[in-house]
Amino acid sequence: MIKNNPILKMACIFFISLFLFGCCTTVKNKLNDPVFQTENQPIRTLSIFAYKNNNISDTEIISIVSETSRYLEKQIGVRLEVKKILFSKTEYTFDYEKLLIDLYNEYVEHLNAYENGNDNYDLIVYFHILDPMQFAKEESIKTMMIPVWEGIIDDYYRRYMALKHKDPWILLHEIFHCFILTHDHSDCGIMFPLQGQIFPFLTNLKFRSYYLGNDDRKEALKNKFRNFNNLEKVGCKSEYP
Repeated sequence: MIKNNPILKMACIFFISLFLFGCCTTVKNKLNDPVFQTENQPIRTLSIFAYKNNNISDTEIISIVSETSRYLEKQIGVRLEVKKILFSKTEYTFDYEKLLIDLYNEYVEHLNAYENGNDNYDLIVYFHILDPMQFAKEESIKTMMIPVWEGIIDDYYRRYMALKHKDPWILLHEIFHCFILTHDHSDCGIMFPLQGQIFPFLTNLKFRSYYLGNDDRKEALKNKFRNFNNLEKVGCKSEYP
């Protein structure tokens, strides 16, 4: 009966999400603890090279990054700073592997053409924002209980990422992947792999956490000062691109 009833499907997602986040212990209640705050020191600032399409403005990008930075700094002592914003020639595709490879190649071409091959950025973020038709198509797919990616990060360097929505939560989730390297997702907090969205098209009505689980924070702090520019493999993928 659930299989053929979209309302029951959404109800199941609602209660499963409520149960998971209700039973989960995150660092949210520790943010004002002096010991916790000391563990976040010293502060690290990450530089972002941002690509965008026509569906988002520079001001919106800076606002999203600023909001994301606020959550990062409170939890692991990391700030974000947008250093450059350019239009991307990488086009919309549902194939996230192709998208990430195209993004990687576009970035390398830019460095060689305009920055003497010098890689002076930490994270490369493509704000690959959906237009209304693309958004409607993907929200319709969700009603059939088919997974749809909203944000992705490469699983080799863990620094190239793309977002489909103007949502700081998605950027925050992907950036935490840069520092949590022993596993992809968790059963607690922001690194839980799914969001509980009650109704399609109403993307603001979601059950989700902005905070790390305790174990994930420990690993993020351990890898907080990893070097993003040494081009060494840190993820699970065997080669890239």
